[in-house]
Amino acid sequence: MSGGRRIRGGRCRWSRPTGSGCGHPAARGLGLVTAAVGRVIEQAFLPVDQGGLGRRRLELVAARGNLASIKVALSNGFT
Repeated sequence: MSGGRRIRGGRCRWSRPTGSGCGHPAARGLGLVTAAVGRVIEQAFLPVDQGGLGRRRLELVAARGNLASIKVALSNGFT
């Protein structure tokens, strides 16, 4: 993974240099990120007493024009 993890104001964000991508180009279009985001959502909404994060709301931010990220969001029920 290129880039690094930053924590600001209690929020965790992943950052990466402009021009780099997420994963190897051969892995694109296989639904891997969509599936991974789905698993993150499941874990986030799972109650704390069941090992989850107990969240009631999630926000996914995608850059304008980043169609792949927008597709991942829509595929996982974000509006």
